[in-house]
Order: sequence, then structure tokens, then C-alpha cells
Amino acid sequence: DNCGTTAQQTFTLTVNSVQAACAPLPSGLAAWYRAENNANDFTGQHHGQLLNNLGFATGQTGLAFNFDGVDDGVKIPAANSLN
Repeated sequence: DNCGTTAQQTFTLTVNSVQAACAPLPSGLAAWYRAENNANDFTGQHHGQLLNNLGFATGQTGLAFNFDGVDDGVKIPAANSLN
């Protein structure tokens, strides 16, 4: 302070993370590929295979597929529930 004295105080800082609310999953969802370092189907039914060194980049939430525009892709096995 202006008088040349000091005082010690202890403070507690609490940080609460706020996550964006996600929309509910639509009924009848057949597959959901979140691109979180893999091509897995979040519904657990139709996992894909990454092709030709497909990479990942920062997405709107989490990661996203980063296609090179040449030959990258995700191969999804055929399934009647996807038709």
C-alpha cells in the first residue's frame, strides 16, 4: 500500500468449464462418424476404415476428417441398415 506495509492474503479461484449443449441425436440415426482419431461409428454398428493416410484437423467440436482432395477417404462396409 502507500504506507509501505504489505499484507498476505490467500484467494481461491474456481474455474467452471462450460460445454456447449449438443443437439439430441435424431431418431432413426443410422451412423455417426465423429472423426475422433478414427473412423468408428459412434452408434457402434458400422465402423469405417481410413484410406490413404486420411488425417484429422480441429473441427467445430473435437476433431474432423482432413481430406487431402486427392485420394483420402473412409470406407464403410455395406449394410442394409445404411440403405
